[in-house]
Amino acid sequence: MSASHDVAVDPDALRSRVDDATAVENLSRLRTLGPLLVVVHVLHVVVFLAFRPDQWLDAASDGRVEVWRLSIAGAHAGAAVFSVLASLRVWRMGSATRAASRRVTELVALVYLLFGALLTGLDQLVTNSISAYLSVSVGVALVTRATTARTLFAYVSAFGALVVFCGLFQSDSAQRLSVWVNGLTATALGVGLAHYANRMTRRRTHQRLVIEAQQRALSEANTRLESEVAERRRAEAELTHLATHDALTGMPNRRAFGQLLEAAVREARLGTPNTVALLDLDFFKRVNDSHGHAQGDEVLRDTARVITEALRTDDHAARLGGEEFGVILRGTSAADAAPLLDTLRVAISEQRWAPAGLRVTTSVGYTELSGDDNLDARAALRRADAALYQAKEDGRDRVVAG
Repeated sequence: MSASHDVAVDPDALRSRVDDATAVENLSRLRTLGPLLVVVHVLHVVVFLAFRPDQWLDAASDGRVEVWRLSIAGAHAGAAVFSVLASLRVWRMGSATRAASRRVTELVALVYLLFGALLTGLDQLVTNSISAYLSVSVGVALVTRATTARTLFAYVSAFGALVVFCGLFQSDSAQRLSVWVNGLTATALGVGLAHYANRMTRRRTHQRLVIEAQQRALSEANTRLESEVAERRRAEAELTHLATHDALTGMPNRRAFGQLLEAAVREARLGTPNTVALLDLDFFKRVNDSHGHAQGDEVLRDTARVITEALRTDDHAARLGGEEFGVILRGTSAADAAPLLDTLRVAISEQRWAPAGLRVTTSVGYTELSGDDNLDARAALRRADAALYQAKEDGRDRVVAG
């Protein structure tokens, strides 16, 4: 069973392929965003280290802004280091296993959610804003894909960290409660977005894999069908060849010769002169009786080769059965056919075979197919056969017109 068939019919196999594709997409997004996040964190470090609170805020007198400034810069520095390490790890993973990809993705998501909670906690030194936590919650939801259970674990852990950090850095109970409520809302938003994004990604991947599997299955089916059609055509061509050709000599047989003769008769009726000739090896039975049928077969094969090589490109030749051959000289009148057929007769008689200089001669009877005669194929064969009989009667090894 092929992989495409497994995906198309096996839900477990399809689910496994979807998991693999989702893991690959997670790594791809992390490879793209990792270097960008490093730059963002470094810029934050530069900005916050260059920031002078005594020039901007009156609250600098109690030192809270200074602590906030340095803490934020330190947090981003730590995040930059983590992003570098995570990016290197992701780039080195290559085609990692699904489990390894999932662990790295989930670790990055959890660390960034905790980082967002830490930044929001540190922000409580100067403001009750939760923008950092909200941004990270939405960003993680859009970038990473995980199961609902793992998503809940990461976001609940981050919200727990947010509660702790806000408790440490926000002294105003009303503002602390506001941050917690807003943080819970941001957490719910992140979980919802993450769940929706994961479901949409998996659905899209599922559909793509099913379509690809169906396309592969269709392509395989088409390939098999084309192979079967080609094989059937080869078989049909072989059967056609066997039905129209002589097995011993490879020449067209009597059936094929009849079709060729019908075509030659039609041409003659349209004004093109053609000549049909019948050739019969003289005393061929003596060859079989004296030298065996194997030698007789060799004589027939060699004679067929001589006939084929002696004819012109447009002419036709066939073995009609036994030691009899048929020839159609196209575009040739009886007068022009006589020397051609005599040359063929001589070529056959000049053959020699190993057993004591064995040779054969041939008698030839021919007739012209003319539109004026109104001949059909059978009548033409009868006339040529009568001429052949006359050649035999006249002493054989000769060409006689009919």
